[in-house]
Amino acid sequence: MAKKQKKQSVPQLRQVNAKDIRNDALKQAMEAVKTSRTRDNEVKMFEELQKAHFLVPVQFAGEAPNLQLRFLMINTPDGKTFFPAFTDEEEAGRMSLPEGQQKSYIVRTLKEYEPIFKDTRGKATGVVVNAFSSNIVLPRDLISRLNTQTASSIGAPASPVKKGEIPAGVAVRFEEPRIYPTALVNAVYDLCATLPAVSRVWFKQMMIGMNVNFALIVEADQYNSELEEKLRAAAEPLAKNVPVQILKYTPELEKKAVDGAVALYDRELNL
Repeated sequence: MAKKQKKQSVPQLRQVNAKDIRNDALKQAMEAVKTSRTRDNEVKMFEELQKAHFLVPVQFAGEAPNLQLRFLMINTPDGKTFFPAFTDEEEAGRMSLPEGQQKSYIVRTLKEYEPIFKDTRGKATGVVVNAFSSNIVLPRDLISRLNTQTASSIGAPASPVKKGEIPAGVAVRFEEPRIYPTALVNAVYDLCATLPAVSRVWFKQMMIGMNVNFALIVEADQYNSELEEKLRAAAEPLAKNVPVQILKYTPELEKKAVDGAVALYDRELNL
C-alpha cells in the first residue's frame, strides 16, 4: 500500500504532460534482463536507466508559494520502503490509491534522487521501476554508481565464492527464486542421493548487488573442493546462464539465508 512520507519542499517543477514521458527503449531493456540476465542485456538496461526520465507519483498540499509535496512510497512485506518510478503513464496507472485520494506526477532522473538518499532521515532503501510489471529494484548504492560510473563498469560479475565462503565485505541477500529451475533442483537432488557425505542442501536465489545468482547451501560431514565441483557440474548446465554459487553451511548462513526453510535435499528423509 502507498505510504505518505513527510512533507518536503517542492523542487523546481517542470510543466510536462504525462503522455510525453516514454521510455520504450528502457522497457525493452528491462524485459530483456527479465528474460535472460546476460551481461550485454544488463549493460544495455543500465545505459537506458542513466538516460531515463521517470514519472514519480506525489501528492501536493497547500498553495504557492508554500506548496509542498509528499512522495508516495511502496512498502514491501519484509518492511523495506522504496520510491516508485514509472517509465510512462500506462505503467503509472497501475498504482492504485485509497478511494478519494488523488496522485500527481513530477518528472525525475536518477541523479535527482541523490539529495534524498543523502538525507539520513530518509527510510527509503532504493527505487523500484514499474513496480507492478517489470519490478526492477535499484538499491540506493546502485543508483549512486549509475550516477557516477559508465554502464559497462557497473554490475561486473561478482568474484567467485572462495572455498565455499562469501568473501569479507561482499554484501549479499538471499531470497526465494523468482523462477524455480525444476530441472536443476531435480539434478542436484539425484546427485546428493549418491553422496553419503551430504547431509542437507538448500536452494536460494542470491543477490550480489544487481547480480542474480543461484546458491546451493551445503551441509556435509566433509566439505571440500571435490564436493563443490560435483554439485557445480550438476547445477550449472541447467541454470540458464545464471551463476551458481556453492556455499558451505554455517550458523551465520542459517540465520541469513536458511532461516528454517525446507531443504532441497535432506539425508534423513531420503529413504
